[in-house]
Amino acid sequence: MAIYRHVRNKSHLLDLMVERLLDQVDLAPAETVTWQDRLRRLLASFQAVVATHPATAMLLSRPFVSPAALRVSEALMATLYSAGFDPGQSVRLLQVITGMVLGPAINRATWAAASRERPPDAARQQAFLEGLSAGESPYLSSAADQFMDWSAGADADRLTIELLVGGLEVLAALSNPRGS
Repeated sequence: MAIYRHVRNKSHLLDLMVERLLDQVDLAPAETVTWQDRLRRLLASFQAVVATHPATAMLLSRPFVSPAALRVSEALMATLYSAGFDPGQSVRLLQVITGMVLGPAINRATWAAASRERPPDAARQQAFLEGLSAGESPYLSSAADQFMDWSAGADADRLTIELLVGGLEVLAALSNPRGS
């Protein structure tokens, strides 16, 4: 209860935690790079902050009030504007990007929590892997050992950024076919 002398309530405490985390995101844009590179750098910095603590992704998935979040959102919106998106498109893209960037971290956090609460049953997993038919599930059976591991970390984060940048390039070209 002593902490409530310093914060109004639990939501305020969580907002302060978000502020401290998001204040670590590197927002300094290099003006000489493309919007794609600025986006990669911004998202990689965001992902690095999220990776610092397993519960960060869940904390950032709740509604919060944070000046640092506004700064991160402003930097992302500026990058989307430079790609040619209008304000309405940029807001929707910001919302989608946030979910997509937090997705792998949320998967890792929930996978880790489930593993702690109920350690994986090695025999059950082994039976599952052995039960896959190469005839019925050739792709799953060829990668079954990897399919069971949702802790991909940096590789999943890198792939997320590249999928986002590639998709935004296509959307930008469709929204602005003349490149102006």
